[in-house]
Amino acid sequence: MRNLFIILFLCLFTSTVFAGDNVKDLTVENEQIVQTKRMYLIEIYEDVFMNDRPYEQLIFQDHACMTRAEATRAVFDFFQRAQKFYRYTIISGDECDI
Repeated sequence: MRNLFIILFLCLFTSTVFAGDNVKDLTVENEQIVQTKRMYLIEIYEDVFMNDRPYEQLIFQDHACMTRAEATRAVFDFFQRAQKFYRYTIISGDECDI
């Protein structure tokens, strides 16, 4: 019985260690994706508000790596969050941390 517990412990320990490495890799990869999309959102914000470009034209010309649905949802989500939480930074012209 004692040997069974030792074997179970070793199996759980090794699976947890290897799963932890995979989770770290996925976290880094997801963070890079988030940073890339964040840069696109900042560019979309600047182009739409500063240059008065229609966002659909912007999506198809400058951000082809995002699908239309992704970009549209991202734009509206960004605008809602910006209005709720960053009203001062948008009005004052300071950099907006999304």
